Amino acid sequence: MATATPSRESSRASAAQTPLSPARISRLQEKEELRSLNDRLAVYIDRVRSLELENDRLLVKVSEKEEVTTRE
Repeated sequence: MATATPSRESSRASAAQTPLSPARISRLQEKEELRSLNDRLAVYIDRVRSLELENDRLLVKVSEKEEVTTRE
């Protein structure tokens, strides 16, 4: 019969209830900060791409207008 000894069971239960160590808390905070910064970077990249597409469309419009005015 493979059962855990009472001392092992109690140590597992107490390990689950112990507060996080300062190092672990720091790592969790860093992880959350990196996640937040990554989200901000993704939003920034999306905005830059959107502006680049809009800029390309506007450049096409400008060149079309210039063609029309040079024909006249």
